[in-house]
Amino acid sequence: MVSQVGPASPRRSTDRPALTALCLLALLFCAPALHAAAPADPCTAAYQRDVGRVGGANALQANNVFPVFSSERSASGCVLGSADTTRIPQLIKALRDAQTSSDKVAATAPIFQGTLAELDGFPSTACDEDTLACTAGRQIAAIRALQQALSSNPVDLKSPLIKENNWAFHANDPVTPVSNAKLNALLTNECASGAHSPACLSAVDFAAKVLRTSDAMHELVNVALGPVQEQNARFLAMREKQWNSYLNDVSVQYPWELWINSAIFQKTTSAEERAKFPEAPHSKWVVLHPSPGFERVEADTGGHSTTAAVFMEFLGYERWSWDKTSGAATGRWGASVIASAVDSKGSNAVGYGLLLKTPFKNTAVGVVWRNGDRGHQINVAINIDVSKLIQQYKSTDINQFIGQVVTGQQ
Repeated sequence: MVSQVGPASPRRSTDRPALTALCLLALLFCAPALHAAAPADPCTAAYQRDVGRVGGANALQANNVFPVFSSERSASGCVLGSADTTRIPQLIKALRDAQTSSDKVAATAPIFQGTLAELDGFPSTACDEDTLACTAGRQIAAIRALQQALSSNPVDLKSPLIKENNWAFHANDPVTPVSNAKLNALLTNECASGAHSPACLSAVDFAAKVLRTSDAMHELVNVALGPVQEQNARFLAMREKQWNSYLNDVSVQYPWELWINSAIFQKTTSAEERAKFPEAPHSKWVVLHPSPGFERVEADTGGHSTTAAVFMEFLGYERWSWDKTSGAATGRWGASVIASAVDSKGSNAVGYGLLLKTPFKNTAVGVVWRNGDRGHQINVAINIDVSKLIQQYKSTDINQFIGQVVTGQQ
């Protein structure tokens, strides 16, 4: 038994290099066949059919390849449509069907994996030319950058990667801004040797995958950012209500008052916070603020009468809170030192007093000390601030008050 095994072993060791060489040769010759056997993109097959309809491959000029390809994309639905046989449409549907924020986050990872897999097998490099390798490199880099942008906390809504239209392709402008993928120029270059040449068909196959990955990112941004956009919209609506109430409802300020309160706000609020559309102030100073009112004065014939008055608030201060639901000012209280001017026989024209601001529709009540024919008087004063009729402040005034352009971001 030992004598039979011994001679056979050397033969096996000498055959091993030959078998290895045969396997390498088989792989070398079979690789092109395996690559050719790989299924073409559904848009490529649709494009090949369309080439025949426009008079054959020789009749189609290179600069018309993209229009034919683009029209078939829209007609057949080969990009995320009914004719798209890739798994990307199912991944997008799973993202749309996700109910909670955590489910949406979980559904985004497979989309990134699937879109990057679409571009596997194509050469890619970081360059600016309108070649297949350069375009693939920029597209892959943009997809990975978006994945990183969506995973950051908080999400930067100003990023061009987040702006959904930056991922969209249009027939009249076949360029995606985020990766600068110029498919019309790419196909024109690659199809110079013929609209049905291997190089052209490979470029059409690649263009379909670029369109599919871009549309997938467009859908992902639109769906995945839905909760963020809704939260942002609620945030902006609440801020707008607060600032409108501050500038137009909580007793409108005259220009010099706005300047004083704006300077205080900018001094006490950091530039970073002001850039994020901050909450409106919870207080303000009242300075040299004229307004009409009424004063209960003593008449020269005895008794009292209600007389129209003009109040000048020399200096005052008000505080309030913002309602978290309506954005209106609540619990507003304040006080001012005032002068009151009246035209009443038997009383001095000017009196001085204190005015108490109340939360009831910008009304205020106070007392005025005034001299008259009958001696010293203490009169009741009622103020109704109508300065809000002077001007309605707009968003430009808000930006000026804040001291920095509002970004509208949380």
